[in-house]
Amino acid sequence: MTPRRRHGTSRPEEGHCSDHPARLDPSPWNRKAIWQPSPGRCARCPDTSPDTAHIDLLTRRFGLRMAPKNFCRVRVDVQLRVRASGRWWHPWTSQSQARGAIRAGQRLRGGVPHLRRCGRVVGHRAGGRQRGVAGLEPDERALNSVQLLSFLKTTAHITGKPRYETEYKKLAWDFKYADWITRLNEFRQEMNYSDEELGMLPYYCVFQYEKDPALLKAYRSGVDEWWKNIQREANPLWTFIYLTGQPEADIDLPAAVWTLYRMPMDTIEWTVRNSHRADIQWATSPDRFGEREALTLLPPDERRVMKWNSNPFVVDGGGNGHGEDDGAAFLLPYWMGRYHRFIVGE
Repeated sequence: MTPRRRHGTSRPEEGHCSDHPARLDPSPWNRKAIWQPSPGRCARCPDTSPDTAHIDLLTRRFGLRMAPKNFCRVRVDVQLRVRASGRWWHPWTSQSQARGAIRAGQRLRGGVPHLRRCGRVVGHRAGGRQRGVAGLEPDERALNSVQLLSFLKTTAHITGKPRYETEYKKLAWDFKYADWITRLNEFRQEMNYSDEELGMLPYYCVFQYEKDPALLKAYRSGVDEWWKNIQREANPLWTFIYLTGQPEADIDLPAAVWTLYRMPMDTIEWTVRNSHRADIQWATSPDRFGEREALTLLPPDERRVMKWNSNPFVVDGGGNGHGEDDGAAFLLPYWMGRYHRFIVGE
């Protein structure tokens, strides 16, 4: 029987690493990432990055939050009988979408118990050792704390199960996660733009669902810590998410709109070189990957095609035209901005 994949990992095929699902690399490093048998009908990848499971859980909850309003009202009970508060589906919702909502509710209920058990993430293992949520690395405490709080709050909202709200409040107050999320720049040791994606998407969910003034105050303090670096990026997605939590903030909204206007509709990953330009001011040190980094923010149509988990201040890059982006980097912030009326159509 073909082994099933563990939650938060890629397909269980030999030679497929969870971080690089298409790579077939005979190097000693990649041999550690080959899928191995595990008790039961599962397979495990012992060298899985913690971010892999985080992204899988995060995108499921963020995706459901971004679905039509009544889609997110669906409640799925233990027998997967569907009930709903108010009108059920939008007129354009198909039967296949309804079945997808049922499956999503089942996955939400099935995934979170693997996350929260005695304060530990049991889905993340390294050499057979369990790692604590906020103890993966000291500089990840603020990020991992807001992720797990968001997972639990979103799951509590969608499934209607009180136990998720109970665990959510326990982590926030008893385990001090509501304090840790406000200390990002105290813990952080390097600038990781992928972490901005892993952090800002959970903030969007909690800002939609949380009503407790004390927790909202903690979340707003936490997102302010992320904003200290993000504000120089003119990133429309992070700007709009920040505004959902800090609607009275004095921010440069035209800069975010400028980025949307300058994003090319051609999403082929052409190679781009800008490092020879005299109009670029350079940082004194390279980024975390050793690449030369600018202080000047170039327009999106003058730099490589990229998603929002990449460094916009690296001015050279691309893929020689061998790949094409899916366009979500434009579509997601554009329609989020329209939905929340941060921007309006012409």
